[in-house]
Amino acid sequence: MQIENIDINVNKVVNIAIDAGKEILRIYQQDSFDQQLKLDKSPLTEADIASHNLITNQLQKITPNVPILSEESKKIPWNVRKSWSMYWLIDPLDGTKEFIKKNGEFTVNIALIRQNDPIIGVVHAPVLNQTWVGEHGKSAIKIEQGSITTIKTTPYKSTEICQVVGSRSHAGDSNIIKEQIQKLYDNKLLRVNLSEKGLQKSRKISWDNTLKSTIQAYKQIDSR
Repeated sequence: MQIENIDINVNKVVNIAIDAGKEILRIYQQDSFDQQLKLDKSPLTEADIASHNLITNQLQKITPNVPILSEESKKIPWNVRKSWSMYWLIDPLDGTKEFIKKNGEFTVNIALIRQNDPIIGVVHAPVLNQTWVGEHGKSAIKIEQGSITTIKTTPYKSTEICQVVGSRSHAGDSNIIKEQIQKLYDNKLLRVNLSEKGLQKSRKISWDNTLKSTIQAYKQIDSR
């Protein structure tokens, strides 16, 4: 993909996400690992840091002039970020609580944002060894064991109830999450499902439909 005179090979971004996943799994398979609490009381492990370092180092090699905003970056003031026309937005380990619980439900997320819109997105699930890729102007795909499948979604009907699937670790926050999503999307036909039973039922379909919503959610969070 050629973007503002920068040639970006999406396959390289996919490989970065996969390599980060391997680094996460190396630590995941250990009997114990370092962890601490961040200022907001959310957990941080050595896997978060290792993945962050790998991703940022590799992205700087392929796009040295594109800034990076990471979940684990030092705080970058909004008055600096608001002037960025393009930047990488990453969560090196999305689902740290799940990582600590060792239930396998965590991902590596990498997105390229241009003028506040996602134009490249990669979501990699290390334990499942599955990767979802979105690129502006192209169909989203799923990669599993070298096989590539085009992701197809069912057209949304205005009378349908939308179901938002989230982490079971945040089930106690379901009302707060629902209120915030309804503010963003002004949609009364919404069901937030954070229960374990609901998640197990939805898991078969949820991964294939997460890519754009995940990136859009990060974009909304970053614009605050």
